[in-house]
Formats: sequence, structure tokens, C-alpha cells
Amino acid sequence: MNEEILRAIIEDTGLTRKEIREYVSGKKREIEGITEFGALIIMCKELCVDFAYPL
Repeated sequence: MNEEILRAIIEDTGLTRKEIREYVSGKKREIEGITEFGALIIMCKELCVDFAYPL
């Protein structure tokens, strides 16, 4: 699942995997207990990346 989100962010924004990892690390420091998945979803929302995942 995380890989699909990563690809969507890269395609829509042009960010590198390194830049995304740095963002995720920052969110993990900022929000106690957040998962990588949660940080990636927040990133999608902040950058207006349209990513829908099946529930």
C-alpha cells in the first residue's frame, strides 16, 4: 500500500523518494505514534495528491 502512495506522490509532485522519506521522518517526530502510512496520507492531503485506496 505504501508503495502505491509513494508512486502517486512522485508522479503528481515530482518529489524524490528521499524528499518523501524526510517528510515522513519529520511527521514521525512531530506526531507521536503516527505510522508511515498515516504520514503519507497527510502528505497527500497537504500536496493535493489525489490518492484513493480501497477500504
